[in-house]
Amino acid sequence: QETIGRKIPLYSISLQNEYRDSVLQYTLDESRKGRTPNPDVVCNSRVKFGVFWETVGKEYDYVASGHYAILQNEQQLSNNG
Repeated sequence: QETIGRKIPLYSISLQNEYRDSVLQYTLDESRKGRTPNPDVVCNSRVKFGVFWETVGKEYDYVASGHYAILQNEQQLSNNG
């Protein structure tokens, strides 16, 4: 895929298993111990800047990531413009 209107390739990489095994498991374990977990910190350190960076992140000059992306197609963009 490409970002609409620009010639920037868009790649989607699934790290669902890594998220489940580290972040979700950490959150459940901490909750069971009566503690307040902070899954965002664990996600950043273990998944985004951990597994992702070690497996593919170093191959790129620039990386954008985010949980709150809004995806639109060309028709939606032209309707908003």
